Amino acid sequence: MLDNPLIGMKEENEAVDLRHEREPLTEEQFLELHRTATKSEVVIEGYDGETRATIYLLAYATGLRRSEMASLTPRSFNFDPDAPTVTVEAAFSKHRRQDVIELPKVIVPLLGVDCSKPDEPIFSAPQRKTHKMLRLDLEAASISYQSEAGKYRDFHALRHAYITRVWQAGAAPNVARTLARHSDLRATMRYSHTRRDEERRIVDRMNGFPKLPAEDEPENPEEETPGNGECPTDGSE
Repeated sequence: MLDNPLIGMKEENEAVDLRHEREPLTEEQFLELHRTATKSEVVIEGYDGETRATIYLLAYATGLRRSEMASLTPRSFNFDPDAPTVTVEAAFSKHRRQDVIELPKVIVPLLGVDCSKPDEPIFSAPQRKTHKMLRLDLEAASISYQSEAGKYRDFHALRHAYITRVWQAGAAPNVARTLARHSDLRATMRYSHTRRDEERRIVDRMNGFPKLPAEDEPENPEEETPGNGECPTDGSE
Protein backbone atom coordinates (compact mmCIF):
# COMPACT_ATOMS: atom_id res chain seq x y z
CA MET A 1 0.00 0.00 0.00
CA LEU A 2 1.24 3.49 -0.85
CA ASP A 3 -0.31 5.06 2.25
CA ASN A 4 -0.92 3.84 5.78
CA PRO A 5 -4.69 4.10 6.44
CA LEU A 6 -4.08 3.97 10.21
CA ILE A 7 -2.12 7.22 10.33
CA GLY A 8 -4.01 9.78 12.34
CA MET A 9 -6.22 7.30 14.17
CA LYS A 10 -6.44 7.79 17.89
CA GLU A 11 -4.97 4.97 20.00
CA GLU A 12 -7.17 3.56 22.72
CA ASN A 13 -6.04 2.46 26.16
CA GLU A 14 -7.25 -1.12 26.61
CA ALA A 15 -6.64 -0.88 30.36
CA VAL A 16 -9.65 1.44 30.68
CA ASP A 17 -11.75 -0.20 27.98
CA LEU A 18 -12.10 -3.78 29.16
CA ARG A 19 -15.34 -5.40 28.07
CA HIS A 20 -15.45 -8.31 30.48
CA GLU A 21 -12.95 -8.68 33.31
CA ARG A 22 -12.49 -12.15 34.74
CA GLU A 23 -11.90 -13.40 38.27
CA PRO A 24 -10.13 -16.78 38.38
CA LEU A 25 -11.37 -19.32 40.89
CA THR A 26 -9.08 -20.06 43.79
CA GLU A 27 -8.03 -23.67 44.34
CA GLU A 28 -10.54 -24.01 47.19
CA GLN A 29 -13.34 -22.57 45.06
CA PHE A 30 -12.57 -24.87 42.15
CA LEU A 31 -12.49 -27.96 44.35
CA GLU A 32 -15.89 -27.02 45.75
CA LEU A 33 -17.25 -26.39 42.23
CA HIS A 34 -15.96 -29.76 41.00
CA ARG A 35 -17.31 -31.56 44.06
CA THR A 36 -20.72 -29.94 43.71
CA ALA A 37 -21.04 -30.66 39.98
CA THR A 38 -19.95 -34.29 40.44
CA LYS A 39 -22.71 -34.90 42.99
CA SER A 40 -25.37 -32.98 41.05
CA GLU A 41 -28.35 -34.93 39.74
CA VAL A 42 -29.52 -32.01 37.60
CA VAL A 43 -29.01 -31.92 33.82
CA ILE A 44 -27.92 -28.47 32.62
CA GLU A 45 -27.52 -27.58 28.95
CA GLY A 46 -27.69 -31.26 28.09
CA TYR A 47 -24.92 -32.36 30.47
CA ASP A 48 -25.21 -34.41 33.63
CA GLY A 49 -23.23 -33.45 36.71
CA GLU A 50 -20.25 -35.77 36.14
CA THR A 51 -19.80 -34.55 32.56
CA ARG A 52 -19.90 -30.93 33.68
CA ALA A 53 -17.33 -31.69 36.39
CA THR A 54 -15.05 -33.26 33.75
CA ILE A 55 -15.42 -30.24 31.47
CA TYR A 56 -14.48 -27.89 34.31
CA LEU A 57 -11.55 -30.08 35.36
CA LEU A 58 -10.07 -30.28 31.87
CA ALA A 59 -10.41 -26.52 31.32
CA TYR A 60 -8.89 -25.75 34.73
CA ALA A 61 -5.99 -28.19 34.22
CA THR A 62 -5.07 -27.26 30.64
CA GLY A 63 -6.40 -23.79 29.85
CA LEU A 64 -8.31 -25.17 26.86
CA ARG A 65 -10.82 -22.81 25.31
CA ARG A 66 -14.45 -23.84 24.92
CA SER A 67 -14.24 -24.23 21.13
CA GLU A 68 -11.05 -26.30 21.45
CA MET A 69 -12.72 -28.68 23.88
CA ALA A 70 -15.56 -29.18 21.41
CA SER A 71 -13.08 -30.71 18.96
CA LEU A 72 -11.67 -33.36 21.31
CA THR A 73 -12.11 -37.06 20.60
CA PRO A 74 -10.46 -40.05 22.33
CA ARG A 75 -7.77 -39.89 19.63
CA SER A 76 -6.82 -36.44 20.96
CA PHE A 77 -5.41 -38.01 24.12
CA ASN A 78 -2.10 -39.74 24.68
CA PHE A 79 -2.19 -41.48 28.04
CA ASP A 80 1.54 -42.12 28.32
CA PRO A 81 1.98 -42.79 32.07
CA ASP A 82 5.08 -40.59 32.19
CA ALA A 83 3.89 -37.69 30.00
CA PRO A 84 0.16 -37.68 29.17
CA THR A 85 -0.97 -35.06 26.65
CA VAL A 86 -4.02 -33.81 24.80
CA THR A 87 -3.74 -32.48 21.24
CA VAL A 88 -5.80 -29.73 19.62
CA GLU A 89 -5.61 -29.95 15.84
CA ALA A 90 -4.67 -26.86 13.84
CA ALA A 91 -8.16 -26.47 12.39
CA PHE A 92 -9.57 -25.91 15.88
CA SER A 93 -6.70 -24.04 17.55
CA LYS A 94 -7.05 -20.28 17.90
CA HIS A 95 -3.71 -19.64 16.19
CA ARG A 96 -4.28 -22.36 13.57
CA ARG A 97 -1.48 -24.71 14.44
CA GLN A 98 -1.47 -28.04 16.20
CA ASP A 99 -1.09 -27.75 19.97
CA VAL A 100 0.14 -30.61 22.14
CA ILE A 101 -0.77 -29.77 25.72
CA GLU A 102 0.68 -31.44 28.80
CA LEU A 103 -1.85 -33.10 31.09
CA PRO A 104 -1.31 -33.32 34.85
CA LYS A 105 -0.91 -37.01 35.63
CA VAL A 106 -3.28 -36.85 38.60
CA ILE A 107 -6.31 -35.89 36.51
CA VAL A 108 -6.01 -38.66 33.90
CA PRO A 109 -8.04 -41.23 35.92
CA LEU A 110 -10.73 -38.60 36.49
CA LEU A 111 -11.35 -37.86 32.81
CA GLY A 112 -13.08 -41.17 32.06
CA VAL A 113 -12.35 -41.08 28.33
CA ASP A 114 -14.24 -43.82 26.46
CA CYS A 115 -11.80 -45.19 23.87
CA SER A 116 -14.39 -47.49 22.29
CA LYS A 117 -15.54 -44.64 20.03
CA PRO A 118 -12.23 -43.06 19.03
CA ASP A 119 -13.57 -40.55 16.51
CA GLU A 120 -16.65 -39.26 18.32
CA PRO A 121 -16.46 -35.96 20.23
CA ILE A 122 -16.06 -36.51 23.94
CA PHE A 123 -18.33 -33.61 24.76
CA SER A 124 -21.36 -33.62 22.52
CA ALA A 125 -22.01 -29.90 22.59
CA PRO A 126 -19.66 -27.75 24.69
CA GLN A 127 -20.62 -24.80 22.48
CA ARG A 128 -23.85 -24.50 24.40
CA LYS A 129 -24.37 -21.82 27.03
CA THR A 130 -21.40 -22.69 29.21
CA HIS A 131 -21.79 -19.43 31.12
CA LYS A 132 -25.27 -20.53 32.21
CA MET A 133 -24.03 -24.02 33.08
CA LEU A 134 -21.14 -22.72 35.16
CA ARG A 135 -23.22 -20.01 36.83
CA LEU A 136 -25.77 -22.55 38.07
CA ASP A 137 -23.08 -24.89 39.39
CA LEU A 138 -21.30 -21.99 41.10
CA GLU A 139 -24.55 -20.97 42.77
CA ALA A 140 -25.07 -24.56 43.95
CA ALA A 141 -21.54 -24.43 45.40
CA SER A 142 -22.32 -21.11 47.16
CA ILE A 143 -19.82 -19.22 44.96
CA SER A 144 -20.95 -16.01 43.31
CA TYR A 145 -20.73 -15.80 39.51
CA GLN A 146 -19.63 -12.18 39.84
CA SER A 147 -17.05 -11.13 42.42
CA GLU A 148 -17.39 -8.16 44.75
CA ALA A 149 -15.05 -6.29 42.41
CA GLY A 150 -17.50 -6.80 39.54
CA LYS A 151 -15.38 -9.41 37.75
CA TYR A 152 -16.91 -12.54 36.27
CA ARG A 153 -16.16 -16.17 37.05
CA ASP A 154 -17.30 -17.42 33.67
CA PHE A 155 -15.99 -20.34 31.62
CA HIS A 156 -13.06 -18.37 30.19
CA ALA A 157 -12.06 -17.50 33.77
CA LEU A 158 -11.01 -21.16 34.09
CA ARG A 159 -8.31 -20.39 31.51
CA HIS A 160 -7.31 -17.36 33.59
CA ALA A 161 -7.05 -19.67 36.61
CA TYR A 162 -4.83 -22.09 34.68
CA ILE A 163 -2.38 -19.41 33.56
CA THR A 164 -2.34 -17.83 37.02
CA ARG A 165 -1.44 -21.23 38.50
CA VAL A 166 1.35 -21.62 35.94
CA TRP A 167 2.91 -18.41 37.24
CA GLN A 168 2.36 -19.41 40.86
CA ALA A 169 4.18 -22.69 40.19
CA GLY A 170 7.30 -20.65 39.40
CA ALA A 171 7.38 -20.98 35.61
CA ALA A 172 9.94 -18.88 33.75
CA PRO A 173 8.30 -16.26 31.51
CA ASN A 174 8.96 -18.13 28.28
CA VAL A 175 7.67 -21.40 29.76
CA ALA A 176 4.52 -19.64 30.96
CA ARG A 177 3.99 -18.14 27.50
CA THR A 178 4.42 -21.55 25.85
CA LEU A 179 2.03 -23.29 28.24
CA ALA A 180 -0.51 -20.52 27.73
CA ARG A 181 -0.06 -20.92 23.96
CA HIS A 182 0.44 -17.22 23.41
CA SER A 183 2.74 -15.71 20.78
CA ASP A 184 3.31 -12.62 22.93
CA LEU A 185 4.34 -12.67 26.60
CA ARG A 186 2.27 -9.53 27.20
CA ALA A 187 -0.88 -11.55 26.52
CA THR A 188 0.22 -14.12 29.10
CA MET A 189 0.83 -11.39 31.65
CA ARG A 190 -2.73 -10.13 31.20
CA TYR A 191 -3.99 -13.57 32.24
CA SER A 192 -2.02 -13.54 35.48
CA HIS A 193 -3.89 -12.57 38.63
CA THR A 194 -2.55 -12.06 42.13
CA ARG A 195 -4.37 -11.66 45.42
CA ARG A 196 -3.46 -9.27 48.22
CA ASP A 197 -2.55 -12.12 50.59
CA GLU A 198 -0.11 -13.54 48.01
CA GLU A 199 1.55 -10.15 47.63
CA ARG A 200 1.78 -9.89 51.42
CA ARG A 201 3.51 -13.28 51.72
CA ILE A 202 6.09 -12.31 49.09
CA VAL A 203 6.86 -9.01 50.79
CA ASP A 204 7.17 -10.68 54.20
CA ARG A 205 9.62 -13.25 52.79
CA MET A 206 11.94 -10.58 51.39
CA ASN A 207 15.17 -10.27 53.37
CA GLY A 208 18.64 -8.80 53.04
CA PHE A 209 17.71 -5.37 54.36
CA PRO A 210 20.29 -3.58 56.56
CA LYS A 211 19.32 -2.65 60.08
CA LEU A 212 17.46 0.57 59.57
CA PRO A 213 17.37 3.41 62.12
CA ALA A 214 13.63 2.97 62.45
CA GLU A 215 14.26 -0.46 63.98
CA ASP A 216 16.19 1.03 66.92
CA GLU A 217 14.35 1.64 70.16
CA PRO A 218 13.67 5.35 70.63
CA GLU A 219 15.57 6.94 73.52
CA ASN A 220 12.55 8.96 74.61
CA PRO A 221 9.40 6.82 75.01
CA GLU A 222 7.29 9.91 74.28
CA GLU A 223 8.72 9.94 70.76
CA GLU A 224 7.33 6.53 69.91
CA THR A 225 4.99 6.42 66.95
CA PRO A 226 1.30 5.69 67.60
CA GLY A 227 0.67 2.00 68.15
CA ASN A 228 -2.73 1.88 66.49
CA GLY A 229 -1.33 1.87 62.96
CA GLU A 230 -2.61 5.36 62.18
CA CYS A 231 -0.68 8.45 61.18
CA PRO A 232 -0.43 11.42 63.57
CA THR A 233 -3.25 13.89 63.11
CA ASP A 234 -1.46 17.04 64.34
CA GLY A 235 0.14 17.75 60.95
CA SER A 236 3.56 16.37 61.91
CA GLU A 237 5.38 14.05 59.49
